[in-house]
Amino acid sequence: MKRFSLLLLAAIIFSAGCGTVPPEAGDAETATATTPRASSAQIPPSGPFSLELVADFNIPTGASFEGISDADFGGISGLYFDPGKMEIVAISDSRASNRYFTLAVQFDGDAISFTPTSVTHLGEANLPDHTGTSAGRRVFDPESIALAPNGNLFVSAEGIVTREPRIAPTIAEYQMDGHFVRFLPVPDKFVPEAEGPQTKGIANNLAFESLTVSPDGSRVFSAAEAALVQDGVSSSVDEGSLARILEIRIGGDSADVVREYVYPVEPLMVPDDFEPVAGDNG
Repeated sequence: MKRFSLLLLAAIIFSAGCGTVPPEAGDAETATATTPRASSAQIPPSGPFSLELVADFNIPTGASFEGISDADFGGISGLYFDPGKMEIVAISDSRASNRYFTLAVQFDGDAISFTPTSVTHLGEANLPDHTGTSAGRRVFDPESIALAPNGNLFVSAEGIVTREPRIAPTIAEYQMDGHFVRFLPVPDKFVPEAEGPQTKGIANNLAFESLTVSPDGSRVFSAAEAALVQDGVSSSVDEGSLARILEIRIGGDSADVVREYVYPVEPLMVPDDFEPVAGDNG
């Protein structure tokens, strides 16, 4: 599970201005997170360009928000910005409560604010038969979220390989109200054996952490964070890893895997005094 601060997405979408001092985190009881807004600038439609972090805002643990008083805010692992609705949709990777949050985005002069306004729980769904279990009815460990061309949501999940029967990684489609629609196809090579020695499939906690839809709405892309078990080892300080990027063609009710790409993941980069406690840095 990856936890990170809520970045100023508008800086990426609207501007590439000079940096400013990040704001204070604020009172845990406040309902709005605000950070300075950079000056407007055009982003080239194609070709190489660079991004500059303008500011970030850290929401304290235990912060309460009027719009989601019935749920804890946190565990944000993936998000997307909807400029038409001026909203951010953010998925929580909590295995205990699969849910996503909606945050209103507002501008006030040179400031921008993010206000959590609602929480939607993802409905239960039978996992594919090849997971080897009928007990797992939720999409375990959701990691990333993207807006589908038809207005629905795509959600990627890493699955679970540390217990048996193992749970396969999945890419699911949901309606905005959290109602399950379908699973997109995932090649068998990504799916671990349900039980016994694992000789193929995703490595532990290194599966579909990313998800996006192509600009024309015809493709869904996701990627494993490191090599599949049969492809080699995960990245370490001494060596890198070969991860797979998956391209899925979508259209109406149909979907099929088009191709895969190899992405070389670099060795972990750590400072001399780094003492790992949990997780990797790189």
